[in-house]
Amino acid sequence: MTPHPDASIHLSLVLPCYKPKPGWHLAVADQYQQLKNSLPGTEFEFIVVNDGSPDNLTVTAKRWLRRRCSNIKLITYDINQGKGFAVRRGVQAARAPYVIYTDIDFPYTIADICSMYQLLSEGRADVIMGVRELSYTQQLSWLRRAASNSCNFLNLMLLNLPYRDVQSGIKGMNITGRQLLLKTSINRFLFDTEFIWLANSYDNVNIRALPVTLREGISFTSMAASVYLKETKNFLKIFYLDKLLLLRRIDHAFQRFIPRTA
Repeated sequence: MTPHPDASIHLSLVLPCYKPKPGWHLAVADQYQQLKNSLPGTEFEFIVVNDGSPDNLTVTAKRWLRRRCSNIKLITYDINQGKGFAVRRGVQAARAPYVIYTDIDFPYTIADICSMYQLLSEGRADVIMGVRELSYTQQLSWLRRAASNSCNFLNLMLLNLPYRDVQSGIKGMNITGRQLLLKTSINRFLFDTEFIWLANSYDNVNIRALPVTLREGISFTSMAASVYLKETKNFLKIFYLDKLLLLRRIDHAFQRFIPRTA
């Protein structure tokens, strides 16, 4: 599906969520106001995608949020599908020519979002990936730290991705990047890797890495061992496609791009 931007909206912010903490709507409204103050004259929208949460997204909270945020869209479905699926749903619904996605608790600063939007609006990138400061890994459990380091190593050695932090939870894109994001198929966490791998497969797609800062007080959730096993299968899927070059052939539905040759 090719997005059709609305000239009256400049930026769409996609916020996937699953079982957000109580009071999530208060934090979203606060960040909405901060962004409004930081980008005067910029029309933007928030798109909250409820990825099958069984609770917390109450009718009262959603009504409260709609009253305080003039341009907000709430998308919900009953069965949890995964972050990648939720982000694609949000991107499909986005009306602006520039889209940024991040988590519902806004782990990165408003200044990072503004910098990302400025680079996109100036035409200096098709896809922007946030790169977390090195101190971020020190706050993780040993298992998540090992998984993160392993992912970075495999991305470089097996997928030839020259980026340190493909899995950061904030990325921005223009219309070109949106078309690429909507071509991804992984529904869980490794959709980020699939997105950057796909963008990196085209010579004339401009990917830019932007250092980002974690806000104070952000807590990190733990992941079950089963999640790592599922994501290993997803990585092998990307590796399989990469080596067979199945997504690097000439794509007639995407003719403005020149696929990189093997």
